[in-house]
Amino acid sequence: MHVFHPRRSRLDAWLAGRSKPRLDHHVESCERCATRLVERAPALLHLRDALIDALAPPADFATRVEAAIAGRAAARADFELLASLLTLPWQTSRLLLSDDEVRRPSADEDPRDEQVD
Repeated sequence: MHVFHPRRSRLDAWLAGRSKPRLDHHVESCERCATRLVERAPALLHLRDALIDALAPPADFATRVEAAIAGRAAARADFELLASLLTLPWQTSRLLLSDDEVRRPSADEDPRDEQVD
């Protein structure tokens, strides 16, 4: 009986943990494939490390993100202060004037018909 050995891409998938149970059984029982895996593993580990280094964020990434967040928070605080200052006259008049003084006559009321005490 002739044994078929998996291609290199399937062995690489096995090393990466993406294999089928049938391949697991073959690798565990085949000395030739086990040897190929031992020879192939360092090259794949080197490739993995190179990819990690290439895809890693810059060293100052966290500092830049924190600075951007702090800048946005400061801008928001400035906006909230400006909004508070712009509404200050309205808030002050609301506190100083009672509801009766602020009440407007309805459409069927004539403001000239007010009773004088």
